[in-house]
Amino acid sequence: MRFLHPERDEQLELSLDDVFLVPGYFDGGSRLDVDLTPADFPGGSHPIVSANMNAVTGKRMAETMARFGGLGVLPQDMELRTVERIVKHIRGADPRYDTPLAVLRDATLRDVHGIIRKRSHNLVVVVDGDQRPIGIVTDANLRDHDQYTAVDRLMSSEMVTVRAGTPNRDAFLAMERARVKAVPVLDAAGAPRAIPALDMCTYASRGAPIGTVVLANATERLSFDAPDAATADTAMRGIVGSGTFKEDAGVALWAMDGDTVRRAALAGTTERARALGAALRAGGSDPVQAVTDSLGGRVLFRGTIASQQEQTTGGFDLGSVVLEGRDGVPLTLALETRDARREPLAGGIE
Repeated sequence: MRFLHPERDEQLELSLDDVFLVPGYFDGGSRLDVDLTPADFPGGSHPIVSANMNAVTGKRMAETMARFGGLGVLPQDMELRTVERIVKHIRGADPRYDTPLAVLRDATLRDVHGIIRKRSHNLVVVVDGDQRPIGIVTDANLRDHDQYTAVDRLMSSEMVTVRAGTPNRDAFLAMERARVKAVPVLDAAGAPRAIPALDMCTYASRGAPIGTVVLANATERLSFDAPDAATADTAMRGIVGSGTFKEDAGVALWAMDGDTVRRAALAGTTERARALGAALRAGGSDPVQAVTDSLGGRVLFRGTIASQQEQTTGGFDLGSVVLEGRDGVPLTLALETRDARREPLAGGIE
């Protein structure tokens, strides 16, 4: 795009009311051959910027602009904690698929009404406790029904889905055959064990800089650079969850010198672990007392396991254990572990 009279127009401060677009011809074979990459915006693919106005740019606009290669400018009067939350959300969003709108099966139509307009495809996915889709709700399901009706009574359980990584052409043909304009995108099966998110690790919490991220298994190896542990975690889970790694990879990213190790590591953990193991082996009939003596602690509760439950939801292994004390008083322990697998519901194609 250029000015018709650059010698004069480039010196002016013009608004939208001052200009109009004049169509022209180019010698390319398709509009897809046009490169709109701005010279002053590295990483962007088109020069569109959304205004820093409260009614224009928020979390959804900034995410959409980033996904399509533009730039969303958040309002300058926004609280810093809100900016931090939005930036974290955008960095964790899928670069290809729209972030899905999802509700649990016991949600009501009132809950759906409150979010369905937040995406142009007007589709909300109903998920179970493990974030696996069990149905969808569209505008057609909302008509002429009480707003407090549970969504699992009206949802469409027969739905078209595609796997993450499906080529655009194949996804479009599947949607065209089913006469739908949006479908849930499903992730690959998850890994069977749980690990902490990289940005929750001790080294990240203590400010140790990451190096080149290396992923490897018995047959594959891949490396990439990332600015921080949170970005590396998002990219790593996307890579391991699809393609040739098939949910199996070891990761290495903290290469540290001696000074960094002394600053970031928890000193004495190996020695304490060995001492604890030795105390357990020599503890005889009361391993609890052996651990207490080794760690210099005290027993707060004694009892037997009455019940336990566990589920995976939102990428976390959640659970609880109920202990019944010797005096009949119960104690409930809540458990939470970050799951290595990516969430089963990845997003939606529009």
